[in-house]
Parts: sequence; C-alpha cells; structure tokens
Amino acid sequence: MGTLMMTLIFIIEVYVGSLSGTAGYILIVFCLLWYARTRLSLIIVGAISTVFLISALLLHFAAIEEVAVVINRILSVVAIWMAITFTFRFNRLYEQQRTKSGQLHALFDNANEGILFADNSGKIILTNPFLERMFGYQRGELAGHDIQALTPEKYQRQNARYLQKYIRKPLNRPVTQEFWAIHADGHEFPAEISLSHFYDKGELFIIAFILDITEKKKHQQMIEANFSRIRNYNIELEDKVKQRTLELEHTNQALQKSQHLYKSMAHYFPDGIMGVLDKEVRYLLVDGQDLKTTRSGDGVAIDNELLGHIRSAIMNYAAGAVGRVFKGENLSFDTAVNDKIYNITVVPIPGNNQVNEVFFVAKNITSQKQLEQDLIKNLEREKELSLLKSRFVTMASHEFRTPLTTILSSAFLMEHYTGKQLDTEKTKHLGRIKRAVQGLTDLLNDFLSLGKLEEGKVHAVYSEINLQQFFEDLLQEIDLLKKDGQNFRFEFLGEIKELMTDRYLLRNIVVNLLSNAIKYSPASSDIEVIAAVTGKQITIQVTDHGIGIPEDEHRHIFTRFFRAQNVNEIQGTGLGLNIVKKHVKLLNGNIDFISRLNEGTTFTVNLPLVTNETNLTKTKVLT
Repeated sequence: MGTLMMTLIFIIEVYVGSLSGTAGYILIVFCLLWYARTRLSLIIVGAISTVFLISALLLHFAAIEEVAVVINRILSVVAIWMAITFTFRFNRLYEQQRTKSGQLHALFDNANEGILFADNSGKIILTNPFLERMFGYQRGELAGHDIQALTPEKYQRQNARYLQKYIRKPLNRPVTQEFWAIHADGHEFPAEISLSHFYDKGELFIIAFILDITEKKKHQQMIEANFSRIRNYNIELEDKVKQRTLELEHTNQALQKSQHLYKSMAHYFPDGIMGVLDKEVRYLLVDGQDLKTTRSGDGVAIDNELLGHIRSAIMNYAAGAVGRVFKGENLSFDTAVNDKIYNITVVPIPGNNQVNEVFFVAKNITSQKQLEQDLIKNLEREKELSLLKSRFVTMASHEFRTPLTTILSSAFLMEHYTGKQLDTEKTKHLGRIKRAVQGLTDLLNDFLSLGKLEEGKVHAVYSEINLQQFFEDLLQEIDLLKKDGQNFRFEFLGEIKELMTDRYLLRNIVVNLLSNAIKYSPASSDIEVIAAVTGKQITIQVTDHGIGIPEDEHRHIFTRFFRAQNVNEIQGTGLGLNIVKKHVKLLNGNIDFISRLNEGTTFTVNLPLVTNETNLTKTKVLT
C-alpha cells in the first residue's frame, strides 16, 4: 500500500512538473517504519523511498530554479535514512529487553528455590511456582496475602518483629534465618529464609528466598548422633590403646628376638638367599650365602645383579601370581639367573586381616637340575640303545637268514655236482657265496660302526693318502661285488693328489655309497665315480642309474633303520646312509643327494681340504 501511494505521488510530480510531494513521501515512510520489524524490511522501505525521491529530482533537475528545493529533497533522503537507523537500533534494543525479560521470567519460574516478592507492609506481590508447590498453593493464590500466612500462628508475632526490624533497617547483604513454616494442609516443616531488598521509585520491596530444610535437619540429627557415638568410641578406643600399647611392648620384644633369629638364619642359609618383600615387591630384608658381597672403602656392596633377577622373576611370573600371594596363596617356580637355576618359594606373612609382606626363599638348585638333565640324557640313551638292540635282533633274524640260506643251498648243490657239471656251476655258486658272505660282513660292520658311533668311540685320525690311488685300489677291491655287466666309470679332477684325511672313515663313506649303487642298480648299467679337488675342498660324487628314491621319502633317507618303500625286496639294514652321514660329520663335511624315481641317484660329499701345510691341530679340535 505504501509503495502504491508513493507511486501515485511520483506520477503527479512528473505530470505537474513540481517537487511538492516531499512531505507526502516522508509521512508515508514514517508510517511504514512503524510496522517494519526486521532489518530487511527497513532497508527495503528506505531503498524504495530513496528511489522515488531521487528519480523525481533527476527528471526535473534542469527545470528547477531554486537550489533550496534540491537541498530540501536531499535532506529528506538523509532524514529518512536517519529514521531508519534509529528504528533499527530501537528494534534491537527492544528485542534485547524482551530477551532479558524472558530470561528473568524463565529463571524466576524454573528456580529450584522458593522466591516471593512483598511490599514494605509484608503483603505478597508475586510468588514463583516452586514456592507455591512447597506450601501447597495454586498458581497466584498467595498474591495479596500477608507473608505471615506462611508461618504457624504461634510463631507469627515473633516473625513479624523480625520482618519489621529488617524493613526499618535493611542490610546490604542477604540475611538468612531458620523458621517454622506451615503447609496449606496444616502440617509444619522447618524452612530457611534469606531476605534481600530493592527500591523502585523510592519504595522498598522485599525479596525472600525460602528452602525446605526438612532433609537437612534429618542429616544434622544423624551427624549429631554419629558424633555422639564417635565420642563414645573414642573413649573406648583410648582404653583399648592403653591396653594394646602394653601388648605391643611385649610383642615388640618378641619380634626383636624373632628378627635376630631370622637374620641369623638368612645369613647362614647355605644354598641361595631368603628375604621379605612388600606389596611393591621391594626388599625389606634379604641375606644368604649365594648373595656375594664385595668390600669397598666405605663398607659392603651386595650383589645387585642377583637381587634384580630374583625380583624381576617374582614380578613377571604368571601375570598376577604375586597378587594372589598377597591374597593368602603360596607361590613356587623355577627361574634361571645367569648360569644358575633357583627354585623360588613365596608365602604370605599374615597381618591384621590383610597381607602386606611376603617371605621368599630362593634356593640354588643348579646341581640338582644338572643331575636331572644328566639322568634324562642317560635315560634317553638307554632307550635308544634298547631300541637299537631290539631292532638288531629283529633285523638280524631276518637279514642273516637270506645270505645263510644262499650259502647253504650253494654248498649243497656244489656237493652234488660231478664231472664237467661241477666245473660249470662252481664259479656261479662260489660267486653267490662270496656275495652272501660280503652281505653278512656289511651287516655286521654297520652294527659295529653304529655301536661305536653311539658310544662316542670314533674319532678322526688324519694320515697322508694319495686320493687318486686310494679310489683306484678301492674300486678294484669292490669290483668282485658288481652284478653282471655293471661297470665303474672313475674320473679324478684336480692337481692335488696327496692330502690328509682319515683313511678308515673315507673308505667307509665310499664303500657304503658304492655298495648302495651296486645293490639298487640293474645289471649291465654304469656307475660313475668322480673325485675332485677344487679350491679348499674335496668333492666326491657317486651316480647310479637304478631304482631311485621316492620324492616324498627324501627327508627320511638319512634316518636310522629307514628303508624306502621300493627296496623292501632288496636286502639291507637301513643303517648305511645314517653311518655315512655321521662319518662325514666327523670329517667336518656335508652330504647331499639328487634322485629321481626309476632314473637313478647322485650322492655328493664335500670335505674340507687338509694338506701337509694345513694346521691339523685346529681340524682335530673341530672334529
């Protein structure tokens, strides 16, 4: 509506050619400002009025002859914006006042304390809901009543004098007083009132803050009763203290004797240490023959390293076990301290309904533990020897039967052959007898070698040999054991032939590997033997083209008494490769193999090279 009216004034000014509508613009703006409430609406009113005032001025600017008219229009714009600014500030102050008034009302209505306003005659003007609920009245029901209506009749005269005294001489600080209040239903209850005041237009007004102190009184009575009991307890306690003091004196004398006895006992404890710990696992007392001491210029320094180990062991054992000791349980465990072993026993020392200290004994059981270990090792060794004997009896009964049967049958057949038939069959059966005897010899040698190795009686004894000649002689010696058509293909690599080794151990290694190659290879097959001296080691390889070793059994091949599944029909003890590995170890070497099923096997032995120039003392120590 204001915009339409200003538009109408603007059209009249344009057609009439006069700027006589300034007063109308201002009047309309002031009317609009009365209803404007927001900042945006104030700015819109100012902007619209400014546009109309300035637009009409610009349209007639050339025809205006009086400067006063232009100044008047410009001052009108300024006056409008000043009015807008004033209105904006007024609205803001009005909102602040309304907010504060709302906060005060909310504080008054929601206070957790009874509040009332009264005039200087004691008439109640206003009460808050909390006070009305406290006294059992409805909203506004107390307004106009005398403040004495909140007290029993028997106390009203006394309370009236107190109120009049305050009204005649109000203090600048709140005054608190206890009094008896009366509920709307007639029951009385203790209350506490705090009086304050303010002046409005020179007239005095009273503010009263009232609290129901029924619960407070109950607590005070309970406290007084407790204080009375405490006084009685104190009297009884003083009597008991006197009695206990006498008992403590006797106990202290006995304790001093006990401590002297304990210190003497701990000091001469022969195998370890003993002492007392508190709840923080700190040493209160500690002594013992294992607690090494060193004399210095200022006195004696105890073995802190041992004490630190014992304390850490007790603290860290079985997470929470020490806590259980302080609850009355016993604790016992073993721990290692450097090269010694201690058995630690911790027991609680009973106190007054609780355990604050524990007694511990750390006994040195190193010799006992060593004896236990030796006994366990000897027992394991006895078990192994018993198992070895048992397997020997079982295997011997099986393995001896086949070669003995072969010898007996060949001898029996040779006995019944005559003439040319004897000459023809003699060579064949003599070969069978030789192989059977060699098998028995190998079997006995395996068991004898194993027995000596188990007893630790085999040691490397170095002597000088010609490695090439050693292999040529050994192959010629074993040549009689070959199957029909089998051939040895020997190759020696390297310039060094003279070297130091244990002839017996090396011969046993090579003979076992060659015997296996012969045994597990078919007739008319080649067996390659390579002896090489390279750098600082000797490498020996024995390769056959026999039945090979199943891949899933490779890891067991050096195990004592183990035989692969594909050799059950071939005579053997399962000890040969186990003995070979032990002999290789005595020579500070290593052994490995590559095998494929039904294609053959290659065993490789690597030994350190020892010559006349090598320091044999070091080698013997290593073996």
